[in-house]
Amino acid sequence: MEPGQHLITVKMSFNRGLGTGPFEAQVALRPVLLPAQHYVLNGSVEGVEVTVWVEDAATGVRVGESQSGQWRDMPRQETSTPIFIPIKK
Repeated sequence: MEPGQHLITVKMSFNRGLGTGPFEAQVALRPVLLPAQHYVLNGSVEGVEVTVWVEDAATGVRVGESQSGQWRDMPRQETSTPIFIPIKK
């Protein structure tokens, strides 16, 4: 990815305990990414909401605003694959 502001749509799947799930949620973020930096996605689940944000990998400082969305039951036949997107230097 080039440095600058980006629209990143995050789709996550998760379980909430033994025998529950899978669930999924989709959230859009608009962080401003700097060159030669490494970032990670982080998030939390509280009640029916998932909150997601981008962090600087070295410092843990949030980059941009966090965004929230509601989770839903994930159809059993769907699967998800994690991805890593490097930032160009």
